[in-house]
Amino acid sequence: MAGAQATPGDRAGLDLTPLTTTLNCRRLKASDEEGLATLYEGADGPSLSFLQSLNEKPSGAAWCALSEGRLLAVVWLNIFQDEAEIIDFRVDISMRRQGVGRYLLNEMLDALNLSGIKAVFLEVRRSNVAAITLYESSGFATIGARNNYYETASGREDALLMRHDSNKR
Repeated sequence: MAGAQATPGDRAGLDLTPLTTTLNCRRLKASDEEGLATLYEGADGPSLSFLQSLNEKPSGAAWCALSEGRLLAVVWLNIFQDEAEIIDFRVDISMRRQGVGRYLLNEMLDALNLSGIKAVFLEVRRSNVAAITLYESSGFATIGARNNYYETASGREDALLMRHDSNKR
């Protein structure tokens, strides 16, 4: 938001109005390009072009959550036989802690379960307590760690490895 003035409690001028409209979950479409560009503008993690190239492969898949045509969250996966790996999971900063991420994650897990996927894996920064809490509440369990996996401004950080089995929900 160029030129927006932040006031105390509004997280740098972001609209934090509670989400009261209907959420929809579906597979990502080419027409979602503009919403993706907005979601990934200045973001850390994998680049949008990298994620899109993965999605074009037979093993790639992506789901998104929308409200009134606005892209609010996206999850990118690689699927191999009866397992999937979450490559990136992103929620619009103005929609965090409003249930959008939980909705998308659970809808995606249900869809994967129905399609025969038995396990879903992911990596998450050890310091990302909000994400870890979300994943655990959706049935993921920590199965290991990769020491010094992520680069940080002050050095390196561990990645936790998590797994969700289709019979956990």
